[in-house]
Amino acid sequence: MKQTQKRYLTFIIFTGLFIALVILVTTPLFEGIKKNSLEFESVRKEIVSLEAEIGNIGKIKKQYQEYEPNLGKIDSLLVNSEIPIDFIRFLEKLASDSIVSIDISLASNGSVRKEEDQLWPALYFQLSTQSSYLNIVRFIEKLENSPHLIEIQKLSINKKNDKEDVKAVSAEILIKVFAK
Repeated sequence: MKQTQKRYLTFIIFTGLFIALVILVTTPLFEGIKKNSLEFESVRKEIVSLEAEIGNIGKIKKQYQEYEPNLGKIDSLLVNSEIPIDFIRFLEKLASDSIVSIDISLASNGSVRKEEDQLWPALYFQLSTQSSYLNIVRFIEKLENSPHLIEIQKLSINKKNDKEDVKAVSAEILIKVFAK
């Protein structure tokens, strides 16, 4: 072999080894860069998502502060479903203030029920009243404007056949009261 051929052969071998070395070194390096860039993109998306959630939490806190005074009022609108004594006292006082005699009982469907389309469970009361027509109308008006969530389900007013009091009427009222 001639000297020039040996040089070309040595050059080719070293060039081949150099190219192999470059490929063996750079391939893992580029794969690591690719993997790190995918991780970086994933972390960046997660950070953007968390920043959006933080913004939403801030909005929710602000709205809660705006609504907080009314939340206490909502609680007072609902009757205690386990012991509705305060509500019964309220009805008795309302009847007394309206000069109406009243009998209060849980309706046959008076157990606490929560229907699918309602946010709160409800109690049903049957009210039997006696007085003059105007007093009963005042009682019903005060009942509708009461500080409780009440819905009158049924109302029937009948004239009493009482010879002593010609203006006397009786009323049967079925009410639904939302409870907590």
